[in-house]
Amino acid sequence: MRLIDTKVWSWYPQAFNGVTVDVSDADLADVQWNSNNSTVIVRDSKAYIAVAKENVTYRFIDSLIEGDVSARDNSTIYLENTNVRGKINVYGNGRVFIDGEPYTGS
Repeated sequence: MRLIDTKVWSWYPQAFNGVTVDVSDADLADVQWNSNNSTVIVRDSKAYIAVAKENVTYRFIDSLIEGDVSARDNSTIYLENTNVRGKINVYGNGRVFIDGEPYTGS
């Protein structure tokens, strides 16, 4: 699906079963309802929160996350030139990378 010249306020992408969703120039309510080896790529956008779980990969590029970022359940979040205004949380086997470097909690 490709939306062109469309105005939608605060929506959220969903990816399941190995699907990749690539979003650009969007105002997202949250990025959290994805699972089962899927990938969500967010470019030049704003999201309220980002919660990765169940073997999901998120890649935020040139974006803003207003709230918290959380990675758990063998999921990975890549933050590339992305500002996080909330906390970054890593649980269990979750991983977060900031501009290519592993987040260590400090």
